[in-house]
Amino acid sequence: MKQQEHYKSKLKEQKVVNMETENLDISSPQSSPESLVQQITEFHYEPEADRTFTNWFGRCKDVCQDYLSHIPAYCYGG
Repeated sequence: MKQQEHYKSKLKEQKVVNMETENLDISSPQSSPESLVQQITEFHYEPEADRTFTNWFGRCKDVCQDYLSHIPAYCYGG
C-alpha cells in the first residue's frame, strides 16, 4: 500500500513538472544582426544568367521575412 502511495506521489510530481515546462519558451534565441546579414548574398542583376530580383529574393526570403520580422518598423523607416 505504501508503495502505491509512493508511485502516486511521484506521478503527481511528474504531472506538475510537465505542466510547468509546457509553458516555457525554449525556442532558439534570435540571431545576431551580423549573422543574419551574412546569410543574405549581394544582389547582382544579370537576366541572361537568370539572376533576377525574384530569384535572389526567393533564396533570401526566409531571412528577410522570418528572422528580421521582430525588428520594429521605426528602425528601418517602414
